[in-house]
Amino acid sequence: MFTKQHFPVTERVANGISTGEMYKSLANPLFIFMIICMFGTAITELFTGQWIDVLLRNVTDNALLVLTVSTGVMVIGRAFAGPIVEKLAPQGVLLMSSILATLGLYLLGNTSGNMIFAGALVFGAGVCYFWPTMLGFVAEYLPKTGAVGLNLMGGRYVRSIYLYDVYGRGL
Repeated sequence: MFTKQHFPVTERVANGISTGEMYKSLANPLFIFMIICMFGTAITELFTGQWIDVLLRNVTDNALLVLTVSTGVMVIGRAFAGPIVEKLAPQGVLLMSSILATLGLYLLGNTSGNMIFAGALVFGAGVCYFWPTMLGFVAEYLPKTGAVGLNLMGGRYVRSIYLYDVYGRGL
């Protein structure tokens, strides 16, 4: 069925960017900086969500409910991301996300009782824009990296958890 279909060219090809130029643009210092930042944002979101039950088991009997609250905030926040990104620009969204995620982690670590859910709300609001905004930043400000740049950014997100699991446990 697919062999007879005509697929449109990629945005990179439509803009006349060669494959060699795409690979050269992956060495752009801004792209390398964003790859490094992606490790931090991924560990903040995925590691905390992955271990929330273990991290909060001594504090609350409803640790998975805390995860559900933060994930619910992420779903709702991502549904209404457009106006927020337009108002703050990607850099502002990432800055606000970092501040809210830090505050949320502090609240999760230093409160008890029902205040843990407030921490989960703040943390969820903080991490909900990390993944899409990082990818959007690369797509908008580093378009010459093409699909390979987006793939490397997305791959770093998942790879960061692997690196933490392998190398971070002994720290």
